[in-house]
Amino acid sequence: MSLLWKLGGVAIALLAAYFLVTMYGKARYNQGGADGDVKWSAKVIEAERGKLVAYQAGVASVQREDAQYLTQTREVIVPMTRTIVERAAAYAQTPDGAGQCLNADRVLWLDQTRSALFPAPAAPAPGGLAGSVHPDPQGQGTGWLDEPGASRASAGAG
Repeated sequence: MSLLWKLGGVAIALLAAYFLVTMYGKARYNQGGADGDVKWSAKVIEAERGKLVAYQAGVASVQREDAQYLTQTREVIVPMTRTIVERAAAYAQTPDGAGQCLNADRVLWLDQTRSALFPAPAAPAPGGLAGSVHPDPQGQGTGWLDEPGASRASAGAG
């Protein structure tokens, strides 16, 4: 019986040793991974910082180019607009231009005529949309879709 106890004790000692070695190895492995992550994350942070700086430089460059383009465009368009307005005003003073160019009174007359011909609806139509057209505003059900049991065949037959 003592031999059995000795073999049992040796087996337990071997299992404990295996467990300790395995746990120690896993702990070392995890610690190495953590150390590597710390070293690697510093490199990743520096790389991302470099990307950010490059991106910001690109954005600043695009903004400068846009400002230059806007300035150049403004330098061309503003004198062109002035020239067009001056030419239109000069043309409006000629006999040919006076008949074609509208003064403020004629524009006001056009607006008044439009509002007289096409008045804005006072309230939304029954369908909820302002100015919507309803084939049966009284709701008497004269359309074939409004009548219960109606179909295309019966609507065409009558």
